[in-house]
Amino acid sequence: MMNLILLQLVTMLRNLYRSIGIIAIVIAVLCYQADDLRAREGVILTSVSKEYANGLDVRILKVIARNLGMKLEIRHASFARRLIFLEEGKIDICAGVYKTPEREKYIYFTQSQYKTSSSKYFFVLKGKKSTIQKYEDLYDLDVGTGINSLYFERFDNDQQLSKVRTGTTEQRFKMLLLNRIDAVIQGFLGGQAVINKLGIGDKIEIAEYYHQETRPAHVGISRKSPLMENLDEIEFVIRKMTKNGEFKRICDEYIAQILASSRHTELPPDQF
Repeated sequence: MMNLILLQLVTMLRNLYRSIGIIAIVIAVLCYQADDLRAREGVILTSVSKEYANGLDVRILKVIARNLGMKLEIRHASFARRLIFLEEGKIDICAGVYKTPEREKYIYFTQSQYKTSSSKYFFVLKGKKSTIQKYEDLYDLDVGTGINSLYFERFDNDQQLSKVRTGTTEQRFKMLLLNRIDAVIQGFLGGQAVINKLGIGDKIEIAEYYHQETRPAHVGISRKSPLMENLDEIEFVIRKMTKNGEFKRICDEYIAQILASSRHTELPPDQF
């Protein structure tokens, strides 16, 4: 009798687990379908690190979305994770991602550009700006970088440099303050935004050496996104925003805000 009861319990539990598994699959499918239809329902998904939740890229994408008659929804993730989201189609759009042949396999980069130059600076502890006067000085240092982030070709491909990779800019600046690294490579606005947030402007300065080059910045669309059906409209909106000065206005407003919260009274050389 006892064996019969145990057998019935086992059968009931097995059926219960099977039902839970089926329900989980159904929910996952429904979520995927809902995610896939988001752009058609007026929502565009993007992703940025929490430290840049109100940064320049988000501001640009919000205006692009508004010009498309859509709403921008933000998911917080590291840059490395953001690339995975784009490859898997879990987000639709991005800004601030440089074009490479590898990335073009899963990201469509718009023909229109919203920025043409890219300067990279080396942030160091106060009083150490002269430690980096030329590129070769980097060989004696540990430089904080992002995971899967690109800066400029010579630096990116240089295997002799000591690069310490972390998920966020904030982590790198905290390591710099603790003397665990010697410098942080970053664009001025991105670096200064984090410095302002941490309140460490009196402890950090920019090294004498910096790298400037012409490197177009494009808006990127996941090739698995429903937005791929709206490329002509997106290209038109970006061209229009470039010609009518809307991109410049967004950049100027953000620059003014960053400078107002920092010890700088003007941008460093060749920032834009």
